[in-house]
Amino acid sequence: MYNLKFILSFLILVSFSFICDFSSKPQNETENKKEERNYQDNDKQNKNIHGIVNDAKNKFYAYLPKIEKTNEGKLNVMQTYTGDFTGDGLEDVAIYFTLSFIGGNADKLNSIALYKNTGSSAKVIAGFEPSYSFSFNRISEGKIYITRNDYAPDDPRCCPSIKTEKVLTVSDGKVFERDL
Repeated sequence: MYNLKFILSFLILVSFSFICDFSSKPQNETENKKEERNYQDNDKQNKNIHGIVNDAKNKFYAYLPKIEKTNEGKLNVMQTYTGDFTGDGLEDVAIYFTLSFIGGNADKLNSIALYKNTGSSAKVIAGFEPSYSFSFNRISEGKIYITRNDYAPDDPRCCPSIKTEKVLTVSDGKVFERDL
């Protein structure tokens, strides 16, 4: 159901962007041709990233049974993010996911599967599986931003109150982590 909400939200965003792109009229014929060429290039890039995201998701779902079996859990949350974290100018794919205990709904594992955009497919290059709970924030300027969630002594199980911003970088198939 979450994927359906994500897809609908994304379609609304793309539709809105499309309307905004054509709300201003070009000043002359040359500008009109430039805008048309830019729109075609953007359209190709958007179609390409959609294909890359779908490829990454398919590879993730194919490997998911092994992840679930190894960790004795079931997929609870899966969110897909795009951005260039490999430094090659192409949008890569990060799949943030949590596993829950079998028969329960408490998260037992937070992870990120990282896929490099090769231009024609998604290639898994690394994973990030820390021993702590975290939330995914964004991908920006070649970095992945997360928030580590820790418990103070009196925090209820649902609500860790200690938040630490962290940044992840990916190099040579390894994820490097540091405090922000």
